[in-house]
Amino acid sequence: MCIRDSYGRVSRHGLLAYCSSTDCVGVLATSVGDAAAVLRVIAGADGLDATCVDAPVEDYAGLLAAPSNFRVAAVAEASDLADADAAAAAAAAAAALGADVVSLPWLRDACAAYYVLSASEAFGNLSRYAHVGRPRTAEAWRRVDHASAPFGAEVLRRLRLGAHFLGDRHADGLYGRAEAVRDAVRRDLAAVFRDYDALVLPVAPTAAPAAGAARGAPSRAPRPPAGSLLAAVEGDLPDGWAHDQLTCFASLAGAPALSLPFGTSRAGLPVGVQVVARPLGDATALRVASALEGAR
Repeated sequence: MCIRDSYGRVSRHGLLAYCSSTDCVGVLATSVGDAAAVLRVIAGADGLDATCVDAPVEDYAGLLAAPSNFRVAAVAEASDLADADAAAAAAAAAAALGADVVSLPWLRDACAAYYVLSASEAFGNLSRYAHVGRPRTAEAWRRVDHASAPFGAEVLRRLRLGAHFLGDRHADGLYGRAEAVRDAVRRDLAAVFRDYDALVLPVAPTAAPAAGAARGAPSRAPRPPAGSLLAAVEGDLPDGWAHDQLTCFASLAGAPALSLPFGTSRAGLPVGVQVVARPLGDATALRVASALEGAR
């Protein structure tokens, strides 16, 4: 399992920035308890990181055993995007927690906004390391190869995408539209978290792929509404983007999100669910996940 902690909860000092407004240092672990113990050690204020939050660090592991009566909600749109296996796992997790259902109508637009913002920020943060000046268009970046840039294929692909959004498609105002989506995500989640402690939904629209197998497009990927940000950029997004459409909103909100296995698919492959809490609600995310861990 893994936890993407609240934005600013863990110092990023010494790391190379990818997307400065969303980057976090998370924890991969074999149990919620181990993740909680590690997070307590690495979390906390750091004067060398201006984005680091100066807030008390809770005893995350100690709080796992505290009595709980969580108010949890499932996300309606997530069930519409997940296949039968992923939807069944999320439904079982929601039932175990006695969850209500809420609507997040911008869920897929949040994924598009994340790609626009992260690729654009990556271009600003990383293009200077390419040692080829600063190519301004995706076409110019296509001429940058691994010999002249210290990056792998995936990083170069993201830089090309950022150059495309900021250069070739600058007139479309995509960055501003993405910021507007991020504002809506933060505003609406703040309202949701006034009534609920956490959200539970699938991590991905499908079960994990078999080792070595290519990850195909999700079977349930409806066309985006006309006029939406996703409709405007879908043709520019890399293959496989739809597998991220259930997780990006937490990054935009700076909220803690924790994923853990919760059952298997009909083919015997693991299926994951995620728990999302309010910003700096890392202890709550861990406690809800611990309850799910015990319900598997």
